[in-house]
Amino acid sequence: AAQRDKEAAVTAAGVAARDTGNAPARKSARFFVKGLGKLGEHHLQDYFSKFGEVVEAVLVRDKKTQRPRGMAFVTLVPTSKGDDEGCAPNAEELIDRITEATHTINGVALELQEALPKPEKKGEAEAGAEGAEGR
Repeated sequence: AAQRDKEAAVTAAGVAARDTGNAPARKSARFFVKGLGKLGEHHLQDYFSKFGEVVEAVLVRDKKTQRPRGMAFVTLVPTSKGDDEGCAPNAEELIDRITEATHTINGVALELQEALPKPEKKGEAEAGAEGAEGR
């Protein structure tokens, strides 16, 4: 868990470092993907990396059985990889590019929609802070 937190902090620092100072501009784009079939998170990572830096690729799983439900969330950060046509300079253009195209991975056609930003878990953060104070 500590390694994962460290990687998240490094990713967040990298995203902040790429911010050009346009406060209203979004730094990332989040998508909801349906119709995955047997595809795994690594397939999503590999495929969407041509559009930008993949920050998150998480399959939605059944709470009881932990089996994938054929859906996923993918979060991308725009990158500027020189003359690569697949990469967008900002999140809005990235969203337009990805939602307008059709996407097929290993013969599986995907349905893709823009998703709401990942919600912050306030309850867990507050509970953790209170627990630390009581020590």
